[in-house]
Amino acid sequence: MKMKFRFFQPKKSASVIEFQQKKIKLAICYEISVDEHLEDIILEKPDLYLASVAKHKLGMEKAKNRLQFISETYKIPTLLVNNVGMADGMNCCRNSFAYNPYAEKIESLNSEESVLIINVE
Repeated sequence: MKMKFRFFQPKKSASVIEFQQKKIKLAICYEISVDEHLEDIILEKPDLYLASVAKHKLGMEKAKNRLQFISETYKIPTLLVNNVGMADGMNCCRNSFAYNPYAEKIESLNSEESVLIINVE
């Protein structure tokens, strides 16, 4: 455990950053499936939930369902950015996507595209 803290600093508050007067809740891989990660979302009132993941095809289906649930439950837009290429011995399938606050898919990439632009206003 000591070694871990040499590189990472524990943070008491949730992962929220501000960019251009917008609050962005950050998540990585497994955090999207952990309910505790969402506990403070009502208090934080983020304008966007942004998850960076490394998922294969099956994992992306689960991630899509979870991000849609987060959008619908917390009424915030969600954006999932998937890895390109190999990660942990698996070929990640790209296919990043975004949902609006009503859990409707507003944009997505296919397995060939690499840039996704959304407006969260």
